[in-house]
Amino acid sequence: MLKFLCDGMLGRIARWLRLLGCDTSYSSLDDDKKLIEIAKKEKRILLTKDLELYKSALKNGIQAFLVKGDSFETMLAQIISYFNISPEINPELSRCPECNGEMQHVPASDIKKFNLNLPETTLKVYKDFWICKVCHKTYWKGRMWNNMKKTLEKVREKMKNNLEVS
Repeated sequence: MLKFLCDGMLGRIARWLRLLGCDTSYSSLDDDKKLIEIAKKEKRILLTKDLELYKSALKNGIQAFLVKGDSFETMLAQIISYFNISPEINPELSRCPECNGEMQHVPASDIKKFNLNLPETTLKVYKDFWICKVCHKTYWKGRMWNNMKKTLEKVREKMKNNLEVS
């Protein structure tokens, strides 16, 4: 399984890699040496837009990837292409986009056992929920799900056309 560490410039990328099922840590530390230590200790691939950090990681025997481009879709397409990650969100395999915790599927019939204070309309409309085992945040295929699918369509289009993806 791929394990990533995203530096402070790639917070949105970290959340999306988690949704795509990748174990992804995020650090806003400015200290390159500490980031390299974390990547080494946790055996993570360092993702960065910082050329100096990238070079330093490689010199220290850390697997690293230099993310290029300005648009989110281009950057995500690069990473997905390079590491051969499926550009599909499968909630059964996704990790919590907030904390990177593993998710647990809970059918609507069992959701009340978790005392989550979800609106009754949500419980009536949606049949499947996913709860983070760590932070207990709850997810379902609502309005944001459609937005995420549209974003991934753009990413796949970039991959297909190989636009700006190195």
